Parts: sequence; structure tokens; C-alpha cells
Amino acid sequence: MITDTDIKKLKRVFATKRDLANLEIRLRKEFATKADLKTMSLYIIKEVTELFNATNERIDKVNANLSKRIDESNQRIDRVLIKIEDHDNYINAHERRLEKVEAKVFRI
Repeated sequence: MITDTDIKKLKRVFATKRDLANLEIRLRKEFATKADLKTMSLYIIKEVTELFNATNERIDKVNANLSKRIDESNQRIDRVLIKIEDHDNYINAHERRLEKVEAKVFRI
């Protein structure tokens, strides 16, 4: 016949239903199931997609800002080039006039 002492000894040596249930709960927490991995992969994909979208939005804003600045700089350069061309024409006209005056004054 099995006594209470024997049962206590058996409980220390072998796992009880409660021990196995607790072990199953702990294993579920420590190891991921296929469903857990699928959920995690979907979450990671969603997060990475959101990060890419946010990055693309920032890049678009920077590109728009740079494009605007480049256009403004090009317009300034064009204005300066036009002024330089005007000044060059003005100087050439003066040089022609001076050559005519020198030709009249210093005829040899």
C-alpha cells in the first residue's frame, strides 16, 4: 500500500499535472510559436515600411528645398551674368570711342 510519505517522495521525483502545466506556461513565454513569429514579422514589416515612408517624406522635403535654392541661385547667377555682359558691352563701346579719339588726336 502507498502511504502519504511515498506520495510526497513521488511528487519530488516525478512531475505532477500542475508541474507540467506550469512548465507549459513557462515554455510558451520563453519560446515563440509560429503564430508569434508570424505576428512579429508582420509587426516588423509594418514598422520598417513606416520608417521608409517617413524617410522618403523627409527626402522629398529636402529635395524640394534644395531644388528651390538651386533655382534661386541660378536666377541670381543669370542676373549677374547679364550685368557682366552689359558692363562688357559698355566697356567695349568706350574702348571704340577712345580709339576714334586717339586716331583723331594722335594722327601721324
